[in-house]
Amino acid sequence: MKVGAIFTDYDGTVAPIDVPRSKSRPLPEVEDVLRDLAEKVPVAVVTSKPCDFVMPRTAFAWAWACNNGLEVVWGQHHVVYAEVYQKTGLAERVLRASRGLPLYVEEKRLMTGLLVGVSLDWREEGPRQDLIDGALEVAAMADRWGLYVVRYSTEPFIDIFSVRADKGRAVSMLRKLLRVDGPLVYLGDSENDGPAFNEADISVGVTHKYNRGLRLDTDISVDQSSLARFLRSLRARQHF
Repeated sequence: MKVGAIFTDYDGTVAPIDVPRSKSRPLPEVEDVLRDLAEKVPVAVVTSKPCDFVMPRTAFAWAWACNNGLEVVWGQHHVVYAEVYQKTGLAERVLRASRGLPLYVEEKRLMTGLLVGVSLDWREEGPRQDLIDGALEVAAMADRWGLYVVRYSTEPFIDIFSVRADKGRAVSMLRKLLRVDGPLVYLGDSENDGPAFNEADISVGVTHKYNRGLRLDTDISVDQSSLARFLRSLRARQHF
């Protein structure tokens, strides 16, 4: 079987989830093999992170679907989900409500600077219940305002977007834009990757110490510490 493309999540999949944001980068061995594979087939990153954060860290990729698919970048092209322009004020309301919380509030902005969401992140402070309670309170408020809230059962943050964002839609778009010819492999580590797993021909669940008890409906399960070896094995077995 000839693999046609490899699409991947970022946090907790190709990059460790328990490092300070400023030090976040793909695991070196994983980055090396993905860079090599990108010379043979399309490699894309599909993430809830903003493009200005993830693109410099994953220069090997052909394309990026950022902010959970609200923004897609490939080559000189840039596509934004049109509905975000109808609900821009909602994200600003959440940002104001988040100020003063003793945790990291990541602003999810398009490359144009438009705010489309926030991430309430307590990974650096640890699993303190007061921080989690504060994030849950803001998330409940966002629910009442009609925003799209992504809660993770195992990961130390909550993502809030002004409109519903779907990684499956992003995978489907990128498959067409990159003219993928052959089976598409998708790598992910959380329930937020579910729609992307469904769009892929081969779904790979990446496990680590934070999601051990999470049941992902995937074709293959690989520990993050073995991901580089898995990709090298895939490269050796396939005809790219």
